[in-house]
Amino acid sequence: EFVLNQSQRIAKIGSWEYTRSGAAIFWSDEMFSIFGLDTSFDVKTHNLAEIIGGDEGRLVVDSIGNLVKTGAPLDLTFRTRTPIGYMKWLRLYAYPINSENEITGVRGICHDITYYKEAEELLRASDRKYRSLFEQASDAILMTDLTGNFLDANTSFCEMLGYSRQELLGMNLLSLVDPVELQQR
Repeated sequence: EFVLNQSQRIAKIGSWEYTRSGAAIFWSDEMFSIFGLDTSFDVKTHNLAEIIGGDEGRLVVDSIGNLVKTGAPLDLTFRTRTPIGYMKWLRLYAYPINSENEITGVRGICHDITYYKEAEELLRASDRKYRSLFEQASDAILMTDLTGNFLDANTSFCEMLGYSRQELLGMNLLSLVDPVELQQR
């Protein structure tokens, strides 16, 4: 149990289970940690939507209810706010528990993917900055592969040569050089 708890803590993945009989909910210690709750907090079916909060809370509860009815596995990504106000991105996986051809509950895991989502956003912001600098540069900028095929060109380069970006992307650097000039040099 110690190894399982430490593994969940390191991976930021909590496990949980809902049993229809008695409407019992079990959360691993990491589930409480992910949601910013003390392990003494009493998680029940009637307060689950409130714990998650907002429209996402209702979506999760409705989706679990649908899983109990249909048996269709669940894979949801949503945002939640911890009691101290920290916004987290979570990915919830859930599967039905079957006994004698009847769904008796739901078992799943919840992965805190906040770090990955924040990294994606930083990468998108960096890409937007790069793209903006690339496009707005007054100097001609081009990118080619090792054989000289154009991969990208900024507006200044296109205007300088009189080609559209689409035309250039289908060309090779050598096609812009006069063959006689190329042979002489």
